[in-house]
Amino acid sequence: MEYKIISGRYETGTEEQQKGYNQLFGDERIQEKFDLYFHWFNIVHEIGIGR
Repeated sequence: MEYKIISGRYETGTEEQQKGYNQLFGDERIQEKFDLYFHWFNIVHEIGIGR
């Protein structure tokens, strides 16, 4: 499955995008998991890649 990040906000994503994130993170506490990944881990990961 391919993912394309359109927005850093789960709640503004389309229904199709939200379903994809639910598949990725599960259905429980989706907003919390989404925020943790996209606002913390992913940013740190991308900054660290170039070093």
